[in-house]
Amino acid sequence: MAVDIRDFITKPRWCILPWTHAFIDPLGKVKPCCRFRGREVPGDCNLEENSLDDLFSGPVFETLRQSMVVDDSPTGCQRCWEEESAGKGMSLRQNHNRRWDELVSADWVGRPEISFLEIGLSSLCNLKCRMCDSRYSSKWVSDEVKLLGETINPNPPRKFSVSSVDGCLSRLRHIKFTGGEPLLIPEHQLILEKIFEMERASQVAINYSTNVTTLPKQDLQSLWRNFSRVEVALSVDGIGEVNDYVRNPSKWEQVEAVAVGFFEIAENMPNLFLGLRPSVSVYNLLSQPDLLRWWLKLCDKYPRAGERARKWVSLTHVTYPEQLSLQVLPQKTKERWTQMIDASLDGLPEKWSESCRSLCRYMLAHDREDLFSQLVSFTHDLDEIRQESVDTACPQLGAAIREWNGLGK
Repeated sequence: MAVDIRDFITKPRWCILPWTHAFIDPLGKVKPCCRFRGREVPGDCNLEENSLDDLFSGPVFETLRQSMVVDDSPTGCQRCWEEESAGKGMSLRQNHNRRWDELVSADWVGRPEISFLEIGLSSLCNLKCRMCDSRYSSKWVSDEVKLLGETINPNPPRKFSVSSVDGCLSRLRHIKFTGGEPLLIPEHQLILEKIFEMERASQVAINYSTNVTTLPKQDLQSLWRNFSRVEVALSVDGIGEVNDYVRNPSKWEQVEAVAVGFFEIAENMPNLFLGLRPSVSVYNLLSQPDLLRWWLKLCDKYPRAGERARKWVSLTHVTYPEQLSLQVLPQKTKERWTQMIDASLDGLPEKWSESCRSLCRYMLAHDREDLFSQLVSFTHDLDEIRQESVDTACPQLGAAIREWNGLGK
């Protein structure tokens, strides 16, 4: 189904991604994008049973394209609709529509073609972040068994088949690596080497989401210099104890040292763009202003890298697991926290302050307090398993839990 982008780019429900993009998760499942609701994708939409090209031209993608052509609202795209209705900044759909000309070649004629590929390479990871699970982190398996009595993903980390994406490498303009932790997974570098050998590196931008526990080795840094643009999103959720609590077993001293290392590399690599991308949940909303001040200091200390890093701050709210969403908090807590955020934004760039306020708008947009009891149980049980304390790491959430328990008696 070919489209004239000029006829569709301004439509309220249209998105360029189903025409240009595919997401491969760490288990090999293929979806239109990382935020597309997984339950809308059949189990056989995976690279074990089908080729990437067949899936991209298959019923899931084609049905989605047909819905968007008639300006329908596909249920799989619910997260973007919710963000847009809540006034929570720019949704993924809006962001990629805005920069559509970066995702396609100048001679693109509107026919479906993978030019932007996102790969969750494997579940191999060295952290077990509270908002994650064993599908995306192998480190979660033992805690999941203690928490749930079983593991969501009983299989060892999957080795990504580089040959499964060979068919689209000649057309790629943008490739994004996630995991697991992509800098621990060697297959991503093999893909980059293939693109380099095809003499296409200068036409391709690459993007990483990293947990900031490891730096790229020298040979990878040398390879990066050949690509048109290298974007590295540093997934730091809070400073000090908040980091250690949310992203167990990382330690803030190590995370900060690695972040500094990235800035030192970027200071002398003009095509390397660093960004801050925390996953914002009930555990760390109130920590965002302090985290942003830390980022501002790094930008000031490394002016060349910092000039670029100031422009890429993306506060991303957690939607899964659902009980960690900001929207599950009791109304009084939401109102109190909104006031606390408003009072703590002095000295921050206005765009960053607005990002914090937009999180509060999202928090207030829907009442999901029926899930708060699940948050309480999840937090209590995981604290016991990991010998941690929400009262120590996130005292305002601990106070909200105690208040809720008191009201419930």
